[in-house]
Amino acid sequence: MSQHNGQPRFDDRVDHALEDGFLQTALRRAQDQIRPKRERAAEDMVDWEGWREHADAVRSHTVAHLDHYLEEFARNVEERGGKVFFAATADEASAYVEGLVREKGARRIVKSKSMVSEEIHLNAVLQRGGAEVVETDLGEYIIQLAEETPSHIIIPAIHKTRDQVRDIFAQAGGQGLTSDSQQLTWFARARLREKFLTADLGISGCNFAVAATGSVVLVSNEGNARLSTT
Repeated sequence: MSQHNGQPRFDDRVDHALEDGFLQTALRRAQDQIRPKRERAAEDMVDWEGWREHADAVRSHTVAHLDHYLEEFARNVEERGGKVFFAATADEASAYVEGLVREKGARRIVKSKSMVSEEIHLNAVLQRGGAEVVETDLGEYIIQLAEETPSHIIIPAIHKTRDQVRDIFAQAGGQGLTSDSQQLTWFARARLREKFLTADLGISGCNFAVAATGSVVLVSNEGNARLSTT
């Protein structure tokens, strides 16, 4: 397989993935489960498409005037005692967080899902500094133990089957586990609860922010974002 900057070329990775039977099975199962759930959720909302179009319009407007809303958001955060740092580069952003970790003397860090931190490779930076960084979203936790990167923005471990997750957890100390979803989830819950209770610092992404109030809105079905931020 040819390399590009130390990584396999995209076309080669695609060819490899198309030949991966486990990957095909995992994706097919995930789609079969997710699509009906999405359809049921849409049915529960009145005028689903109307809400969708409204949200798209709000997002488009905000992106078109992002400088204004970022300044308003930062101003309101600071008025409420928060701090805002605008980083020009990924390295600058990572260095700022690394400085906070040193300032607080943090050794164990728990994280809820953050795509920005994935993009700037924040975990690697903090780990090089000696900190333990623990992903607490279930999918992200699985991927971290597997030493991989997320394959989906919402479902990071969408490419993993339950059998593969069982094997990953077994290597992390989950001996005797079966492929039962509830058993696998309880193993992760027990491991992560100890991390939450002994963490020195929490890092979180942001589903969306409210410029007018300086609020950060987090949406989590597992409760890990709430535990990470508290």
